[in-house]
Amino acid sequence: IIFGADMIQMVYLWVGSIVVAAVLSVPVVARRSLSLKFTAMVREATVTDGRRLAVYSIPLMASGGIWQLMQYTDNYLVAALLSQESAVGVYDAAFTFGKLLIVATSTIQFLLLPVLSRLYSDQEMGQFQGLYQQSTRWGILATLPIFLIIVTNSDILLSTLYGSEYASGPGVLSIIV
Repeated sequence: IIFGADMIQMVYLWVGSIVVAAVLSVPVVARRSLSLKFTAMVREATVTDGRRLAVYSIPLMASGGIWQLMQYTDNYLVAALLSQESAVGVYDAAFTFGKLLIVATSTIQFLLLPVLSRLYSDQEMGQFQGLYQQSTRWGILATLPIFLIIVTNSDILLSTLYGSEYASGPGVLSIIV
């Protein structure tokens, strides 16, 4: 694929680069973010605080790692199953284009979460439910036109944006969305 490496070697290189970046970033982050106030806070922290932080952080780190793995596993599977580098390119272009569908819903969720959290903490369940239902409607209304445009014009969109080499991707794009 790159530099004559096979798929397994590329996976090792990818994972290795993440590990190297993580190891090299620790001293930089520690040097830039450890202020005197933070250092004093760390000294006052108890073992119980550390356990609570670990119980909260470890699942988040695990889910982040799994998410990173899921981001690229599909490309590796397409390459392994189809044995064509061009198929990976077409798939990746279609998948990237298909991600447009989540922009509207992600934006609504990002803006809505603090408001819903406040309503929930204030025990205002009527307003909570109404706002949640309304935001779901907005998400569907914002996503539906994008979905219809992508499904009905996928061949035109892919060949216009990426070139005629990607004209074989409409079927993939329709399945993804």
